[in-house]
Amino acid sequence: MQLPKSTQAMTDFANLVTYAFDKTLSVLNEEKFHSRYQHGLCFGSYHNNQLTNGLMINLFPSYLNHQKLQMAGVGYVASDPIYRGQGSIKALFAEVLQYLYEKQVAYAQLAPFSAGFYRQFGFEEAFYQKQYRFGFDAFERTNFQHDLTLKRGSYDELLADIQTVYQKTHQGGLWREDWWWQRLHIYYPNRFYVVIYDETHPVGYLIYRKMGSTFQVEELIYLHLNALKASLQYIKSHQSTFQEVTICASIQERLEWLFPEQKRIEIKIRPYMMKRILHIEQILAQYEALNSLVIQVTQDDICSQNVGYWQYHGDSWQKTTAKEADLSADITTFSALLLGELTVDEAIFTQRLQASAKAQKLKLPSFNQQFFDYY
Repeated sequence: MQLPKSTQAMTDFANLVTYAFDKTLSVLNEEKFHSRYQHGLCFGSYHNNQLTNGLMINLFPSYLNHQKLQMAGVGYVASDPIYRGQGSIKALFAEVLQYLYEKQVAYAQLAPFSAGFYRQFGFEEAFYQKQYRFGFDAFERTNFQHDLTLKRGSYDELLADIQTVYQKTHQGGLWREDWWWQRLHIYYPNRFYVVIYDETHPVGYLIYRKMGSTFQVEELIYLHLNALKASLQYIKSHQSTFQEVTICASIQERLEWLFPEQKRIEIKIRPYMMKRILHIEQILAQYEALNSLVIQVTQDDICSQNVGYWQYHGDSWQKTTAKEADLSADITTFSALLLGELTVDEAIFTQRLQASAKAQKLKLPSFNQQFFDYY
């Protein structure tokens, strides 16, 4: 059930999260908890007047292929160990996902502790991070000449310009509202902020932390190559202070091609966020390449309204009486295909997607997903 916005309900939820997450101090003492709670909705189930399961959702604007959709970020998923394995968390997820469906939310997203656990609710791996690690010897014989200016300053001083760059490059994650920007500043303390300017126009930014001997870049965003070069030159200028650099980037990042000795760079790809389509018709509408095809959702155990054949008619996707589909898969596969990095070829090869002859050559447009947040 949806929990009321009361002091008692908040205390019950905080106590459950504190215990389930093995916190030393209550999350009631954390400003980052209160910021999410203030802007979120909590759901849970009680047994003998004790909250035994709970989760929080926050609704965010999100952009997919430059179209605005509503997305739900799911977090603080917690269960009392005494009641685990009794099916109550499954029932809670079914309730919450149906609630989001009825509220016309396009999709949901979460950071999984277990992909297998959340896959049963229709979530699938959809967003990956590319992680770079290298010593400063990787900068040998690099040339990052540029004609831009850089400014390091406080969060409050540079936030407006950082937001300008973020909004121009944003794809595939959440649209950060002011309260969320403030929460990130609290969630990740001791960050440094640098903005790159072309004359007076912001064209890139870095957010990083000093972690011992490591220069840890947590956001590296740029509008063009020169801004990337300026960022790398700034990092290079710290070689007398640090031993290595780590950079968290989107999976499409290719900054390694600016280094003459790529073997000195360690690159890892790791799954980060799972996504789940709630309204298949809203997601299909973001891909014009699908408009001539019949799409079949074969299985969705929670949002069963998605199951069936879909066809573009007039100006929207609608259920159809067709009996043959060009693309056929369950909701988890479509979540990875339409919200993530899975390609049509990969889905066919792994036998997760059935495709007609005309659909087998389909190439969906890719977009540079950038997501550095955490629920």
